[in-house]
Amino acid sequence: MAGICGIFSLSNIDVTSIPNALHRMLGKMAINELQPKFFMVDEQIGFGNISLVRDTINSNCIFNNELNTFTLIDGLVFIDQNTRVQIIEQFSLSNNLEDKELIPYLFDFYGDNFINSLSGNYNVFIFNKTIKKAFLFNSHLGFLPLFYYHSDDYFIFASKIEAILASGLMHQIEFDQCSLLEQLFFNYTISENTSIKNIKTLKNATCIKFNNSTVTKTSYWNLEELFQKKPESEAKSFDLINEGISHSISKILKNTNTINTSLTGGWDSRLILSYLEKVKDQIKLFSFGAINSPDIEIAKEVAIKERFKYTPILLDEDYLERDFIEIAKSTILRSSGTRNYKRTHYLYSIEKISEESDIFLSGIFGDEMLKIAKINPCSVISKYALELIAKDFNPESILSQIKNDQSLSFITSNSQVIEQLEKRLVSIKSDVSHLSTIEEKYYYFRLLINLPKYFGAEANSYNDYCYNYSPFIDIDFLKNYFKSSYCGLFYPYNSGALKLKRQTTKLYCRLISTNYPQLLAYKTDRGYSIKDTNSIIGIINIVNQLFLKSKIQIDSFNTYNTTTLFKNQIENLDIMQETALPIDYQTVKNSLNAELISLYYWVKMIANKYIA
Repeated sequence: MAGICGIFSLSNIDVTSIPNALHRMLGKMAINELQPKFFMVDEQIGFGNISLVRDTINSNCIFNNELNTFTLIDGLVFIDQNTRVQIIEQFSLSNNLEDKELIPYLFDFYGDNFINSLSGNYNVFIFNKTIKKAFLFNSHLGFLPLFYYHSDDYFIFASKIEAILASGLMHQIEFDQCSLLEQLFFNYTISENTSIKNIKTLKNATCIKFNNSTVTKTSYWNLEELFQKKPESEAKSFDLINEGISHSISKILKNTNTINTSLTGGWDSRLILSYLEKVKDQIKLFSFGAINSPDIEIAKEVAIKERFKYTPILLDEDYLERDFIEIAKSTILRSSGTRNYKRTHYLYSIEKISEESDIFLSGIFGDEMLKIAKINPCSVISKYALELIAKDFNPESILSQIKNDQSLSFITSNSQVIEQLEKRLVSIKSDVSHLSTIEEKYYYFRLLINLPKYFGAEANSYNDYCYNYSPFIDIDFLKNYFKSSYCGLFYPYNSGALKLKRQTTKLYCRLISTNYPQLLAYKTDRGYSIKDTNSIIGIINIVNQLFLKSKIQIDSFNTYNTTTLFKNQIENLDIMQETALPIDYQTVKNSLNAELISLYYWVKMIANKYIA
């Protein structure tokens, strides 16, 4: 897995173990020997990174000879224009330098205070060899996961849980049953814990300083800085949203010749595409789906008629027979057990489309930001998460449901696990207690828990091939969004009001019409066009299509048979030491739960490597 890692010794007697431990960590992060890598050990600290599969040089390891500073970058980082100009002038630098190449100068000139000049999705490590100062920080929303282990002897961090396990420096490796329960109940862990005891996820907007055998952790930004008490006018609000999306997309276009972007039958990808007409030569569209699925047929029609370069990726029977099993295993292992085999098509497709570009511009989180009507429970946000928010994060109702869920009895029968979960839920309630409304608490959950734990984990699972960027999670877009009258802060939480649905539809229509109106006429996966929402005849068509859709079930990603295929692999696993596992095989054998089956596979693989 492309990313960063490091070890900081808190005890001088353990310094000699760092080089070999770091070598093992990097070996576990790479998926092949050709990926560029770097590592360095300096007294009590060691650090390194793995670059993308397609890279011929390690462009995310930057050594600045003038400042004697190493910078390691995981993800994408951008500098605001005013700061960029100031730094270039201050140090008499070339204007051709990429933003990430300027980070050592920012650190030298501003010290720790430069972080709020950055945007993007990233984890960054900086080491100044002259003054022996090390600095680790993540982005405002903590989109890309960064894991750490902190003991009396070491502070270890990595972009992948298994890299920390491979270091050999953990005192003891045990599964965290409470975290497994969180994942099975909510679809991901909602606390900062992971499936391995004592390995945690770095909280968003955190900076860590390493100095003189001490580790200091501070927060540099709070989500409520975005919140407004009163929105701008409707006219101003539209301009804020439109400018916010346009500006965020412009960042990714600046230093890249070719960009992959998905075109599906949905509204968010259509919206993203509407901002790309003027840069058609830089854009390569793709979609993935079963033969004749809407995401293939609609995308093909749009791409041909609008003259975009387009690649369909078919999830056909050949894919299932030839590729599915091995890529499903990789999906689970590369995501530290957080993605299940029904998400295999993402890794399969990303690997194929990344040959020409290391950027994937997507519309993820567009629904969550722009649509403020009734929220339907799904894998992204479960009904239990929605209930937790609706109950003002009081844990009693959720704990009662967990105890009564017979499918979880193999974990919930342990009273200590329930007690631990209650403490974690109470802690989350405490984290949001300073927020004044349920709407603010909803956005806290969405942006700081749901976004990194679901979408960030997915992006991290395929970042050996490319980086995922969405304008809807860019901090500059969010600053505009929360000022606008389209922000959900100004409406009742989880309302089903038709007026709000209409407002959302009008926003999509107006944004696309302003930027690329031809796209409004093409059918979406809902069976009607976006343009239909603005006419009487169109609305009649919508009603008919909604009725038909309720009657027809389409297996768009060819996943109906994947449970049988993957469970056959589970049956062939060595079942030695089953009693030591937190999930027993008999429970999995009788289950159709993709999350449980996948998590069992990950637990089994980790146990065989590090616990057996």
